[in-house]
Amino acid sequence: MAARDCGERLLELGREHKLVQYRAIGAIVHGWAVTNLGDWGEGLAELRSAIAAYGEISSFMLDLFSALLIEAELAADNFEEAAVVEKADNIKGVWWRPELLRMRGELQTSAPNGDRAAAESSYLESIAAAKSQEARSLELRAATGLARLWRDQGKPQQAHELLAPVYGWFTEGFDTRDLKEAKALLDELHA
Repeated sequence: MAARDCGERLLELGREHKLVQYRAIGAIVHGWAVTNLGDWGEGLAELRSAIAAYGEISSFMLDLFSALLIEAELAADNFEEAAVVEKADNIKGVWWRPELLRMRGELQTSAPNGDRAAAESSYLESIAAAKSQEARSLELRAATGLARLWRDQGKPQQAHELLAPVYGWFTEGFDTRDLKEAKALLDELHA
């Protein structure tokens, strides 16, 4: 996987040139890639440790890295750990706010006894934040999450009406995970 290789290269450069920030970012990328390959134990341990180390030297992009950790924790069904990261005081970034709000929605949707009304609110806030930044990919991710929630609540037409125009904006990249997931959901909603 390219991300894992990139992470390993950053780690190598960081060690070779004694660049602490490169080592931390390399470990974050590597840990994230390892979790995406299905090795939750090793990947999450590396990701948690690297983000903690990175947070001690910089806050730049810490919100993005925290969103990656929340996503990995949720994928591993570690709802409590994801909630701890989501509520951390060090997540104050503006640029990745739509993604953090989406992850809050995912957490509220995925967790046992999750609050579906709060999830809907988080997704809507994420969509609004992404629109204000003209961040189409982040808008698509949030709209897909909300459309899934509405589908599960028996609102397939609302879900389709929300997701179709966002998906329709894209003219390329249809082999990416986000667009594939959105397309599959639209096909399901349209059937």
